[in-house]
Amino acid sequence: MISIKQATDKDIPVIEEIMTDVIDWLESIGQPQWKRQNVTWSGLSRNFHVGDFYIATIENEPVGCMALIDYDPTFWPEVQKGESLFIHKLAVKRCGAKQGVSKALISFAKEQAIKLNINNVWLDTHQFREKVRDLYEREGFVCINEKCLFGKYHTAFYVWKAVNSIINHYDTLVDENNDPVHDPAPLKTYMNKWDGDAFIEALQLSPGKSVLEIGVGTGRLAMRVCGKCRSFTGVDISPKTIERAKENLREFSNVHLICGNYLTHKFHSTFDVIYSSLTFMHIKDKKAAIQKALDLLSPGGRFVLSIDKNQQTDIDYGTRRIPVFPDRPEEVSELLTKAGFTIEQQFETEFAVIFTAVKGT
Repeated sequence: MISIKQATDKDIPVIEEIMTDVIDWLESIGQPQWKRQNVTWSGLSRNFHVGDFYIATIENEPVGCMALIDYDPTFWPEVQKGESLFIHKLAVKRCGAKQGVSKALISFAKEQAIKLNINNVWLDTHQFREKVRDLYEREGFVCINEKCLFGKYHTAFYVWKAVNSIINHYDTLVDENNDPVHDPAPLKTYMNKWDGDAFIEALQLSPGKSVLEIGVGTGRLAMRVCGKCRSFTGVDISPKTIERAKENLREFSNVHLICGNYLTHKFHSTFDVIYSSLTFMHIKDKKAAIQKALDLLSPGGRFVLSIDKNQQTDIDYGTRRIPVFPDRPEEVSELLTKAGFTIEQQFETEFAVIFTAVKGT
């Protein structure tokens, strides 16, 4: 298992050892990169503090490191301090090769950005190191520029955006024809372990009610809701997901679908029922999301929320990792109450905790 910790003064020799190991290997294959004098601590300390470095270990053995900073006027002078994170000096010893160390360090950088409410992580690499560039691109980084610095350093510049990674993930699911609306029966039964019949019953639908779904996806739950209400609105951040939902829900005449961010979209009406399942894990500001639900409800309206019991901070899909913000039942309960909701019911399914909350009249 790979562990990552922030470096302290006693780790300076470790950082130097890792960097030197990488230099030795690159020189042995005829692809020199860093100058030796620049990876001694006297060289590194001209641009970095020791606390900027993070060290990856496997079974307490240091195998990799990187510097992670929030300001880089040399390579990214146009980016203001504190608006982004920058990865530099990512290095993995040969003993740690092909064990996912680079991926773990990159994922750590993404997680730090999300915790700090920072959307962008930037890095640069040698323009002609195709394997390294492939790694970054597999991790969701997009090349935005290539240029020769100081007349001799051919450099490719990359950025990863937290919001875009989620959008791209759900767009990719549609491209892969992963559509829960058309899942076989056993898989539908599995998905119902988050939001099955008890969830739908908690909505207390009737033909005169207006409904909003936060995170409508391709319409898996909407297919069960649209025929039981006066009007249905669904919002989702993924363009391709919304397009697929339009196809799936085309037989219903009461449907309005919005491609946008629930937290920032300006809705022009209130709703009798608002619900969400497996979506709040993508929202960092739980307080704002719950407060907006209250504001969008008509007096006496219902908010039904299903949150995943899983407390992991990312979801690994093999070819991509998606950062998430786990929901804690006690936190959600407190936020609902503080916002002004009355919690009518809280119950568990195999994989989820479901809240039914009511806005006062």
